[in-house]
Amino acid sequence: MMTIRRIIMAITLVWCCSVSASAQNCIDRVVEKLSLIGDSQFTSVVERDPKTRNIVKVVKILNIDGSGAAPIVRAFEAEKSKGKHEDTRNGDRRTLIISQCTDTQSRIYRLECGVRTFKYDNVKVTIVIKRKN
Repeated sequence: MMTIRRIIMAITLVWCCSVSASAQNCIDRVVEKLSLIGDSQFTSVVERDPKTRNIVKVVKILNIDGSGAAPIVRAFEAEKSKGKHEDTRNGDRRTLIISQCTDTQSRIYRLECGVRTFKYDNVKVTIVIKRKN
């Protein structure tokens, strides 16, 4: 009886951890995929601790325009309810920020895009991953 209870508790723990990490995985997968296509610009910067050479912060920026931008906007829409988010519009520009914190790192996902009927233009995605000590 006690063994079954421990197994159920372990499965529940693993499931809870996977749900909290799903936003980062979905958005990161789409950004990685879109960074490989020809009509996008992708930049990645890594900041390291000069003493230990450990990674302190990673910043990724993806710029994309046109029909290729729709998957990243859909990924943000699907994942915004799984973390703290802020969605603002200023004229025809939209900014969506999703933030997540764990014991080991904090992640900020920022989407900026122009919004027109059935079209997204000038899409910029910024991902900041900062390690906690």
